[in-house]
Amino acid sequence: MSALPGVLIISETSDTTDALQVTLKESGYQIKSHITVAEDVVEEVDRCQPDIVVVKTEETSRYLMNQLYNLNQESPKPIVIFTDKSESGLIEGAITAGVSAYVVDGLSAERVKPVLEVAKFRFEKEQSLRSELTKAKSQLEERKTIERAKGIIMKSRGLGEDEAYKALRKLAMNKNQKLIEVAEDVVSVSELLM
Repeated sequence: MSALPGVLIISETSDTTDALQVTLKESGYQIKSHITVAEDVVEEVDRCQPDIVVVKTEETSRYLMNQLYNLNQESPKPIVIFTDKSESGLIEGAITAGVSAYVVDGLSAERVKPVLEVAKFRFEKEQSLRSELTKAKSQLEERKTIERAKGIIMKSRGLGEDEAYKALRKLAMNKNQKLIEVAEDVVSVSELLM
């Protein structure tokens, strides 16, 4: 039997008889913690390790958006906001802060579970895309370094592109290192000697 997904609730008050808590429990979620918007969100997430963060507020504030932005930078989680009021600037701020779902005037029991499921799926997709982007950027930087090292070898030894690449690969195999590590060494030594 798998554990129920854990939720951190953030609201104006920490009323433990709140209808949202009842709805979440009935929808198959475990309440890990319930804090007010004035408390430190990042600290509480670190402490209770929820699977999802649910914010219930009459009106979102810039302070709350800053807290959620910090959370998204330090310990990303799917975040759902249920609010009574909407302002375009705050919605934009919520998206920038990493909010997965922003629901205005829609906290009805039958909508909570689908909204949370969509938010979790959207969050996972976004995290996957971020991971792919980071990997692609890293590969591009490695490729640039290898090309630069290859150029240094071509110039210093008077070799063609293929021969310089083979020399770089041979050096990597002889040193039992990755090609990128040897390329970084070649570039570093070249910069030192210039």
